[in-house]
Amino acid sequence: AKFEIIITGSPEPEVAWLHNGAELKSDGRRQISADAANHLHVLIIQKLTKADAGKYTARVGNQFGEAACTAELHVVPPGQKVKMVKGESPNFASMLESQAVEDGSTARFEVVVTGNPEPTVIWQYNGIELEQDQRREVICNKAKGQHVLLIESVQQSDSGDYTARVRNDFGEAACTAQLLVYPPGQKVKLVKGEGPNFAKFPSSVAVAEGGPARFDAGVTGSPEPRVTWLHMGAEIQSDQRRKVVFDESKHMASIVISQVQPSDGGDYTCQLNNDYGQAACTAQLLVKGIKK
Repeated sequence: AKFEIIITGSPEPEVAWLHNGAELKSDGRRQISADAANHLHVLIIQKLTKADAGKYTARVGNQFGEAACTAELHVVPPGQKVKMVKGESPNFASMLESQAVEDGSTARFEVVVTGNPEPTVIWQYNGIELEQDQRREVICNKAKGQHVLLIESVQQSDSGDYTARVRNDFGEAACTAQLLVYPPGQKVKLVKGEGPNFAKFPSSVAVAEGGPARFDAGVTGSPEPRVTWLHMGAEIQSDQRRKVVFDESKHMASIVISQVQPSDGGDYTCQLNNDYGQAACTAQLLVKGIKK
């Protein structure tokens, strides 16, 4: 059996495959692969057994949101025919937009969603599900897939993160925006910035033991992102063999390793953070032993 997805997003979303809710890893029968150039992610299952039947989910996410889609695998005896039920996972045709409004006025958040069957929509405030009350009203136009959250007589305590989370039998998705409520008469200038991203991804390398290794990452973002390098999840500080450097003129973050040892092998992650978000990417270092 073969499952394929093509994803979009900036920064490039991370992808996890699940079988009946449990995360999958590549093994002897199951192969997970990615074609970064074409944003294609593939799960192949060989020598199927009845235990492989069930729901397979591709879950993708970055700091700006998440999405998931699900398909079902039926394993049947040779020659038996099965009628498949087709559907479409939820997606956003129009996403939430952050806004700043005056205390006492009305705030409006709107999304347009697609999916088959019609997705259910849950609104959240700072991660907690919202209930309608005298000030907060949810309006739904199913024919257009339009879902609106109105907040009347806004208060400064209404400031925060608002999330629209959509779900149906074939997957789920979510998007988040911010609300800033300011005092009457006060002028607020929304400071525009740009979340971190990679103009150049570090490449995986294979080097001989005792040789040098180098990873370079071209970064973008406003303000300039803070850069952290990690080896197998542990932050790296410059020492006698490992130098963490940043070329401001080229916006290039680098780590240079001299006299590579077998213990240097593994995953190297570059993490970027600024006031508008975060991003991360990983490359591998393979240390090859010296033939005697």
